[in-house]
Amino acid sequence: AVDFGTDGCGLSFAYKDAIHPHTRWGNAKFRHEKKPQNNIVLGANNECIFFGSSAKSNYAGCVSAEDIKKWRLFTRFKMSLYQDHIQRFHVDTKHEQKIEIENTLLSEDGRRCNAEHVFVAAFKKIAHDANKSIAAITNHASIKKEEIQWIITVPSIWNDNAKNKM
Repeated sequence: AVDFGTDGCGLSFAYKDAIHPHTRWGNAKFRHEKKPQNNIVLGANNECIFFGSSAKSNYAGCVSAEDIKKWRLFTRFKMSLYQDHIQRFHVDTKHEQKIEIENTLLSEDGRRCNAEHVFVAAFKKIAHDANKSIAAITNHASIKKEEIQWIITVPSIWNDNAKNKM
């Protein structure tokens, strides 16, 4: 199951009647976190360079001016999807309202990016980490992709279009 929360992301899986939370998200400093912040550094081809809490520190510590030009840091990016809309969102007790989400996200250095690129890169990173964790726990037992059921949470205040985008 993936808990892609507003501020952080959690991952766990069940195997042989036990639940195994994923805690190895980043570098040595942030290695044992159960739910790191939703931060991501994307490369020039929209690939995930860093994810979680280590994304900000690695981006800030980047020594190459060349990398800084190619890399984009997105912090709390799920919240950014509807930050502007939430300010306009009012609860109407007579009619339930749902909010739309943004199609683009703004990186920390002010560059716009298609939100889909950010989420696809994040989900690829999460899937990669999940597969590594599963392999380690199962002693590399052959588990087929179709045997894995992914569960991803979305906020209930999102409208159907916003949920489909996720």
